[in-house]
Amino acid sequence: MPKILRTVEFCEDVKTMTRNGHSKRDTAKKLAKKYLGPNGKISTKTIRIALEEGPLAPKEPKL
Repeated sequence: MPKILRTVEFCEDVKTMTRNGHSKRDTAKKLAKKYLGPNGKISTKTIRIALEEGPLAPKEPKL
């Protein structure tokens, strides 16, 4: 994964979009515009790696 995208915010954005039902391809296109500008590209492999970082489910407070 490129160093620019190795941020907590990027991984959280990927997971949020996945929870909302976006495909990996849609997620890659939308986040490429946000993080890399209009000519940037993010591969679906990068999205898959970001999804593997930490838990996918939202964190719930322990009672």
